[in-house]
Amino acid sequence: MKLLALQPLLVRYYAEPVGMVPVNSLDEAQGVIFNCPKCWFMDGDPSKAHSILVWFADRNVPDMAVPRPRWHAEGTSLKDLTLRPSIDLGAGDWHGFITNGEIT
Repeated sequence: MKLLALQPLLVRYYAEPVGMVPVNSLDEAQGVIFNCPKCWFMDGDPSKAHSILVWFADRNVPDMAVPRPRWHAEGTSLKDLTLRPSIDLGAGDWHGFITNGEIT
């Protein structure tokens, strides 16, 4: 499935109380937030989907920003975004990859 199907937003860290603000390009982004693919598609009830926030490595995200770790981002936009390593929410929740804009 395409990452774009999960209503992603590119974001920058912003000090409390906001936490993050949307931005328009991958170059200025420090992270991405998107709906959980397991909740959104596999469980069949998008209204109950929670969001997944991933902060990028080497983008000056403060150490206090959670979640951790940081993921390495490659690409030019959400259409071809690749994140490494895999994203593992643990405890039986979603574990997968974003590669060239595809969720696996």
